[in-house]
Amino acid sequence: MATKISDNGFFSEEAIQKSEAIRREHRQLFFYLAEVNEQAHRYLGLLKVESNNFKQVFTVALFARALTAYQGLIMLAQRSFASEARATCRNILEAKFKLAYLLKEPEAALLLIAKGEKERAKRLRSMQAGDLPVPPELANEDWDSRIKSAEKHLKDAKGKKRKILSTKDIAYRCGLKVDYIGYYSVCSEAAHAGHIELETYLKFNADTTAVEAFVYGPEDGGWIDWITLQGAGYLLDCMEISASIFGVRSTRDFQLLFKRILRRNNEMMQRYRDLFIVEVGTGKLPASK
Repeated sequence: MATKISDNGFFSEEAIQKSEAIRREHRQLFFYLAEVNEQAHRYLGLLKVESNNFKQVFTVALFARALTAYQGLIMLAQRSFASEARATCRNILEAKFKLAYLLKEPEAALLLIAKGEKERAKRLRSMQAGDLPVPPELANEDWDSRIKSAEKHLKDAKGKKRKILSTKDIAYRCGLKVDYIGYYSVCSEAAHAGHIELETYLKFNADTTAVEAFVYGPEDGGWIDWITLQGAGYLLDCMEISASIFGVRSTRDFQLLFKRILRRNNEMMQRYRDLFIVEVGTGKLPASK
């Protein structure tokens, strides 16, 4: 007997069949998303990383993270995991912020490391105080030494405390305020359990005074088009910013690769933007999505 969503959720045969139908419906979109993924991997082949150039090492690692998240976004969208896809799009956008920071701020790599080491030192202090469980391999650890090793990154060569920026501060400093208060904010809601679950898993009546149904399972709709196209756009931004850091932005090889995929991206955005406007106007999609 075929299993239903009520039996096994997204792993049920019913959910898999619905996901397959969604993939067929959005076949042209997923074909384009795969094309972006292929071009992004070709772009990686253009980069020649100098192992002693920490800025380049950091840049290629962040781009690889964005590319990995992008592939995860496609898989989540294909299976119609709505909230999880939005949260993954947030990861791509966060990588964009940090890449822009690397391009703008000469000391960005050291400052980003300092930010991570500050959090590491905080966790180590919690272990030392007994507020966090200690792994067996760290049972006899010299906590003071480990904390000191982490905190040495918090000061520069002259002993001056480094200024560590939040993600918001980084976005604002790099001129990406609209991205931060727009999609990053929306996608952050999906990354944290909270009120967004009310919209995701519950259907309300017209005046939102009562719950009509529990919504669970593959979720089709305009979110698939928009969140994946935004993710593709952010990945292309990461590509362009990292190319500037590596000094290949104006090379012929990069231009041949990038201009074509950027043109395709603009075509796809315009195509789905027009469709989105029509659907909102006819009431098929809520204007908030």
